[in-house]
Amino acid sequence: MRRLVMFLALMILLHGLVSPVHADSAAINRLLGRGINMGNMLEAPVEGEWGPALDEKWNVLLREVLAIIRQANPNRTVLIGTAEWGGVGGFSSLKFPKNDKNLILTVHYYNPFRFTHQGAGWAGKESQSWLGTIWNGTYAEKMALRNELQAVKEFSDATGVPVHVGEFGAYSKGDLASRARWASYCAKLFEKLGFSWAYWEFCAGFGAYDPVKKAWREELANALISSDSSILETGQPPAHCSAMSNIAVDIPPPV
Repeated sequence: MRRLVMFLALMILLHGLVSPVHADSAAINRLLGRGINMGNMLEAPVEGEWGPALDEKWNVLLREVLAIIRQANPNRTVLIGTAEWGGVGGFSSLKFPKNDKNLILTVHYYNPFRFTHQGAGWAGKESQSWLGTIWNGTYAEKMALRNELQAVKEFSDATGVPVHVGEFGAYSKGDLASRARWASYCAKLFEKLGFSWAYWEFCAGFGAYDPVKKAWREELANALISSDSSILETGQPPAHCSAMSNIAVDIPPPV
């Protein structure tokens, strides 16, 4: 794998330290104390309990947190995440703060979910039935990703707010060729849209690095950093869409 030399900025994700929408004031103060010193990434709090009420509570909380951060750090760059676990699906309910020019929108991307989370125990018992799901990079599959990110792209273009895809990855129970193909397409698509990105993650269930062999998983790692953008080519849409068996998604036509 070719070596990369670049300037890197450190971003620490506070994963699982506290569930802010359910936390008491003392827990929130502890979160803020860490966040102000560590980089302030406002992430979605809990799994499984989202809905309009909690989505709105998240919007209220992020404004309260941002106001406190700005008291001590008026110029610090802050990443604002979405409800619904930080996913792109939560973007529609996000009330992004206005009149603050040092913010970045961050989203996670794990679609199609039954491909990226096949066999993942925390995704529920049904995830076992997803085993064997592949991602071929068909016209329909590629257009699904583009369409899902269109609203985020339009928001960024209209407001000038940068976008950072803070997580994307496919679990190791999927076949490596599909995982590499999907990761390559995602990375190149994010870059084409002007989004920065961070792959989830280094060396655990989604990892690009094998900690046992102490070596990169070359096919996956190279897929992420390759300069070849041909993966972005969608080809022509099929004359008609037939039902597909054990393929990751069924996709509407492009918008």
